Amino acid sequence: MRKGPVLTDTGRVDNTRVPHPDLAGYVPDAPEPAVATAALATVGTPAGGPLLYARVDLAPAGDGSPVVMELELIEPDLFLTAAEGGVERFVEAVAGL
Repeated sequence: MRKGPVLTDTGRVDNTRVPHPDLAGYVPDAPEPAVATAALATVGTPAGGPLLYARVDLAPAGDGSPVVMELELIEPDLFLTAAEGGVERFVEAVAGL
């Protein structure tokens, strides 16, 4: 998913802002999955198994290459309805734990 900026005006408090402006599906460019995979390789789980969920937020560096801006292992909005079958895949993943 690609999200737009939430805080756009310096010093302006907007309590009515849209939580995920400009939300759209996104197919990453070739270097982006490699950077995200490298970031996730640094994270372990207590049981040693795979992560059920993780989100790697990337931003362009000065030269345009992707850099990690944020790595989240918990998310209040999983965007399960953004892709067909998302809810079903999540249920299957949880059931497989």
